[in-house]
Amino acid sequence: MSKMYLEYPPPMEEGEDNIFVEDDFAFGQLNDKQREMFSYFIPVSGMEQQLIGVLEGAFQKKKNSNTSSTGNLAIKGGRGSGKTMLATNIIKVFQKAAKRSGGRVGKISAEALNTKDLSKLFEQIEGGYLIIEEAGQLSVETARRMSFLMEGNTGGLLVILEDSKAGIKQALNLDKSFGEKFTEEVKIPIFTSDELVVFAQAYAREHECIIDEIGILALHHCIHNIEKLDEAVTLTEVKEIMDRAMEQAKKGGVKQLIRKRKRTRGGFILLMEKDFEN
Repeated sequence: MSKMYLEYPPPMEEGEDNIFVEDDFAFGQLNDKQREMFSYFIPVSGMEQQLIGVLEGAFQKKKNSNTSSTGNLAIKGGRGSGKTMLATNIIKVFQKAAKRSGGRVGKISAEALNTKDLSKLFEQIEGGYLIIEEAGQLSVETARRMSFLMEGNTGGLLVILEDSKAGIKQALNLDKSFGEKFTEEVKIPIFTSDELVVFAQAYAREHECIIDEIGILALHHCIHNIEKLDEAVTLTEVKEIMDRAMEQAKKGGVKQLIRKRKRTRGGFILLMEKDFEN
């Protein structure tokens, strides 16, 4: 049973630009900072439009509300598809929005939530954000109690449900009033091999690495090797491949001395074919 995880968001630095303003979605596009924040998901077909719709819808419904009666979010996706990563980035957008920069972030499994004193929990995260993982495991009692509390003064708490398509459907059908409060939805599709490679490249850049052309071919080969007939390769599995490659690239010795001459002008480490070998 997972424990409740709470954190305070980092304060905005003095002079930091607000990355979420009301007019950002007027022309049906994300701004550059938002695109960078969602760089893992933007290359996936249809995801950018989904994100624009969700952010615009949630912001419009939440901006003048002190309750959680509307504007909450359900994220559908398979195991390892990046649901929590996406939820966290959506929260970061809201944290930097006008009047949404404060509040705590809570993450908990539905199974653990069923055992909690919900009144106390809502007091802890008032005005913040609550991510509920494996939402299909919510009990009817928990859904009904949450629905009641969400209609009170929650400081505009944003609740995000995560699960598979079937799990989300089960959660939203527990109680009609509860289900109606989740007006926004994102469905993470199955990533193609090319989209997984784009994700890997973005992940590498975050860690100050760049994959060279032969390394890209080696990465494709690694992904192909873990493909299954009845199960798609996940972002989690690709992250594991990249973590091993980056660890290999950063090892000491003669290999590292040679590699130091093979950095980009920006100082990024080049990931090569040998880094992807087991």
